[in-house]
Amino acid sequence: MPEAKQPRKRLAPTGEILSLPECDFTNPGDLAAWYGNFGYDEKFRKVRLANARELIRARAALVEATISEARIDDLARQEKTYLDYLAYNLRGRQIYEAELRNSRNGI
Repeated sequence: MPEAKQPRKRLAPTGEILSLPECDFTNPGDLAAWYGNFGYDEKFRKVRLANARELIRARAALVEATISEARIDDLARQEKTYLDYLAYNLRGRQIYEAELRNSRNGI
């Protein structure tokens, strides 16, 4: 007789903040890899947003609250770690665009 399947265990949110790589703003190659065509910034932004959602889920699990996925998404976009990452990427994007303009103008 086949063994009865055991119910799957649900993984609890960990609530850990991920450590993501950083761009060297003084290196033109790094800037191009991060903010050029198909750069890393958008991919890591999505990872940071997913991590912010995980943080919200972990906090809700601690107090045994029920939150909809739409509300989790809204709260994640207001999470400090996500907003800090957006500010960091904006600074990098500004430096990259300035470097790009300077290289096209021969500066």
